Amino acid sequence: MSNPDYKSSTLLTAIKADATDEYKARVPDATQSNLAEVGTAILNYSSTRNEFVSALFNRIGKVIITSKLFNNPLTEFKKGMLDYGKDIEEVFVDLVVANAFSPETAETKLFERNMPDIKAVFHRINRQDFYKTTVENTLLQRAFLSEQGMMSLIDKITSSLYSSDNYDEFLIMKQLVHQIGEEGKFAIEVVSPVTDTATAKAAMVKIKEISNNLTFMAPDYNYAGVKNFTLKEDQIVLIGTEFDALVDVEVLAAAFNMEKAEFIGRRVLVDDFGGLANVLCAVVDKNWFMIYDSLIRTEDIYNPQGLYYNYFLHHHQVISASPFANAVLFVTVAPVLASIDLLPATVNASAGDTIQFIVEATGTNDPPAKSTFTTDATSDNTYISSNGMLVIGSDEETSPLTVTATSDYLDSITDTAVITLV
Repeated sequence: MSNPDYKSSTLLTAIKADATDEYKARVPDATQSNLAEVGTAILNYSSTRNEFVSALFNRIGKVIITSKLFNNPLTEFKKGMLDYGKDIEEVFVDLVVANAFSPETAETKLFERNMPDIKAVFHRINRQDFYKTTVENTLLQRAFLSEQGMMSLIDKITSSLYSSDNYDEFLIMKQLVHQIGEEGKFAIEVVSPVTDTATAKAAMVKIKEISNNLTFMAPDYNYAGVKNFTLKEDQIVLIGTEFDALVDVEVLAAAFNMEKAEFIGRRVLVDDFGGLANVLCAVVDKNWFMIYDSLIRTEDIYNPQGLYYNYFLHHHQVISASPFANAVLFVTVAPVLASIDLLPATVNASAGDTIQFIVEATGTNDPPAKSTFTTDATSDNTYISSNGMLVIGSDEETSPLTVTATSDYLDSITDTAVITLV
């Protein structure tokens, strides 16, 4: 409240500077001593009242209130605005296989096609929420009684909307971590239970090992099984508050080969992992979260019968995670995998079709679902990608066609799906 930019007279002056000619003509310049007079001029005419409220809420209120809102600790993972459409296509091109040099076969192999191993997933808008609050005319009138009255009004209008939205966004992003964990889409590393500083430091040995491994090209730490890597500066550490309290920040920083100040910028404290149990921390690539805002809009409408304004904040988002980005969950209890289900189990298709298969894991402690896919197709143009996308060649004749998923966690566990060509 002590900031002079928050004074009612200062805010009124800022609003008038960008106002319409009609507003400027009807409303006198604001000073500390004539707030009531300015308020009367604004509130007695519907056009000036509506323009004032809209400017206060949509232009000034959001700027001032930003520093007072609940801060979503996971905000840094957001990628920005999705300007057009409702889907994001994420494309990953895997490494190209080396060929042995052979002059003898060059004349027959020169014009053979070597198609790039391209994998794609779609992320769709899956959050469409709005928030609503009401401001009555009596509250508008009180805003002109003191130099702090305008700030009180802004608090009333904006704080409840934006804080609620930011808090819900935080909960939803944690729920995404929970969902990915339950679906077995993290790489899992088991460490000894942590009960004190000594055992916490012991756990850091394993975390340091995996952090180092992430900097090398490998398919082991992402759900799609593509060859990817994550540099130290791109590794984000989601760490539970209890584990963080047991381990000195210097020790944590050392595990990631970073200076303390640099590491703190890559460490994100969370109070829980959305309901996942026995989790110490997660190390994820900065591009693992796929969070895009598709719509952030405020609207207001005046009810002349009730003499009040209703304010609305709409927030639509894509909230998803990349299967191509590295993401490792460190847990203190080993998962137990009982079985996997390859879905869809049966399907009718035609030559040239594509089918996306998924694997669901059953067991305890959130067993990983990551699997390797194979098929008994006879056509060279039929193949299945590492993330379960089957492409049936136009010349495929095998029917029924079988796809087999073999668990990467326990290769004795498999499941099959049958595709009948029609």
